[in-house]
Amino acid sequence: MNNYTEEQIAFIIHKREVSKRSFNEIASAYGKKFDEAIGESDIQLCYEKYKNIFQEKDNHIRTLKSIHRTKRGNSYTAKENRIILEEWNKRDDIIQAIENRIKKISLTKYKIPKYPKSKKKKNMTLELLFSDVHYGKYIDNIDGNFVNCEEIRRRVRKISESIIKEIERESKSFNVEKLILAMIGDIIENAEMHIMESQKGCEFGSSRQIDEAIESIWFDLLLPLALTGIQIHVPCITGNHDRNGTKKTYQKPGEDNFTYVIYKALKRMAEQSDLKNVTFDIVRGIYTSVDVYGNTIVYEHGDELKNINRDTMNNLMSKRQTQLGKVVHFYRVGHFHEPVTYGQGRLMVNGSVPGQDDYAEGKGFASEALQILNYYVETEKRNTCFFRSFPIYLQQK
Repeated sequence: MNNYTEEQIAFIIHKREVSKRSFNEIASAYGKKFDEAIGESDIQLCYEKYKNIFQEKDNHIRTLKSIHRTKRGNSYTAKENRIILEEWNKRDDIIQAIENRIKKISLTKYKIPKYPKSKKKKNMTLELLFSDVHYGKYIDNIDGNFVNCEEIRRRVRKISESIIKEIERESKSFNVEKLILAMIGDIIENAEMHIMESQKGCEFGSSRQIDEAIESIWFDLLLPLALTGIQIHVPCITGNHDRNGTKKTYQKPGEDNFTYVIYKALKRMAEQSDLKNVTFDIVRGIYTSVDVYGNTIVYEHGDELKNINRDTMNNLMSKRQTQLGKVVHFYRVGHFHEPVTYGQGRLMVNGSVPGQDDYAEGKGFASEALQILNYYVETEKRNTCFFRSFPIYLQQK
């Protein structure tokens, strides 16, 4: 046999180099996997011919080898091999989707206007909590709420339009010098996260979800805000729906999950478009912090919290404070889809973009279609610089 598919070649190489099988054992496993009888000598010839084909140019194969070296004592089942090959194929689909999206978007060099400042006004920073967007989610008229990709994009445009109006309005009294665009996870819905349950709740697959997320965040949110001339800082956190695979990982989830591809694509597009007023912080772990007028804000997705109440949020906030080695004044999460605030803006849970769905309806949760915009003002008289909050309601009534 001379013609092998990439999947067949990968199967043989994986069985030989990772599972350490003999050529006779591989031939037997090959027959069961592909329903095709093949001899031991043919397996050996195929391996010798193609064994170096992925060696240096495919990071995914090197990653698989590294992962499986830690599992040498374990037995390798056919199920494990299928999962590896499925992940490889999924990876190729995602890479192709990103390449197609970058080719489709014609990047222009933008001239950013200089945002006017007055020494007589106090400085103000705005903060958008942008989370639980769930590109690809499909809600079929639950509690009067219909959501598809077109509706999600309409809602994201409403967010940027509302912020631009707030910048114009607040600029009459303050120097609105910065916007923190806090992307704190669950950017996509993920069609594979809960297998059939996830697929039923999606309009399309994960590859297209990534594609749609990049296009929408760029054209509907980031670019319109950047063209106001305001300085924009983008902390980038991953969420549980953004993960690559069905199980959560603590090993650099910010790089392992799908959001890494989305955030890196947006960063490169901003650089190529000469948006010098936009900076990114793409986090490798699960949380990050930003300083505003001497106060520290911690951002994470929130799936580490078992539930939302003052005590659980305070406890995790205290742990982050110990890890950072400095006082944390504000703590921001998403995940629960229900907006909650404790104290004067101290602890805050964001809403979601899609709003009420089948899961929330069945569990008795109240998921609201809104995103939170916060205001901070430079001050010497108050305990913190937090000024007020403004919920941006997204569902058409």
